[in-house]
Amino acid sequence: MLQVVIHTLQHLNSASQLSAVAKDLIQCLLMKDPKKRLGCGPHDADEIKEHPFFQKINWDDLAAKKVPARFKPVIRDELDVSNFAEEFTEMDPTYSPAALPQSSKRLFQ
Repeated sequence: MLQVVIHTLQHLNSASQLSAVAKDLIQCLLMKDPKKRLGCGPHDADEIKEHPFFQKINWDDLAAKKVPARFKPVIRDELDVSNFAEEFTEMDPTYSPAALPQSSKRLFQ
């Protein structure tokens, strides 16, 4: 994954199909220092939502599901994985429990 990020950053300036605003968004999201990274400040995701790249998005309508989906995948049943890459669907499932913060653990006692 790190190699993908490095490759993206190296080729970002030469990516003519990306607008300057899109390039800025990507660079801000991939800042190495979390203190400078977009979305990691005191306003969390609101910082990302306020970026000029998303200026045409009505976030209230999106949250209320008033915005129609541009792509609706065909799903035959609850076990249909045809919309996922085979490299993932062919992997053996592994149990990986999520670690809970100490403050949350007392909720389950």
